[in-house]
Amino acid sequence: MSYKVFWSERAKNDYRSILNYLHQKWSTKEQAKFADKVELNIGYLISNPEMGTLSKKKSVRRLVISKQTSIYYKVAHGDIYLISLFDNR
Repeated sequence: MSYKVFWSERAKNDYRSILNYLHQKWSTKEQAKFADKVELNIGYLISNPEMGTLSKKKSVRRLVISKQTSIYYKVAHGDIYLISLFDNR
């Protein structure tokens, strides 16, 4: 089964904020590494959407993509909905 991925506005804003932070505080290289990690992990989710751990809200899952960042998402009706990217720090 092929899942489609949908980004919430919050997830898009979180992603842009993290990219901006990395660009300002670190480097373009770190920004690109983070973007690659996000893309890779979304690919993993498409292959195995239940790989993230269930959060307290049973329908929401959490996938750690780096020590600093997790993706919260929901699987419904054959689709994956990215809810937010969360700063673990």
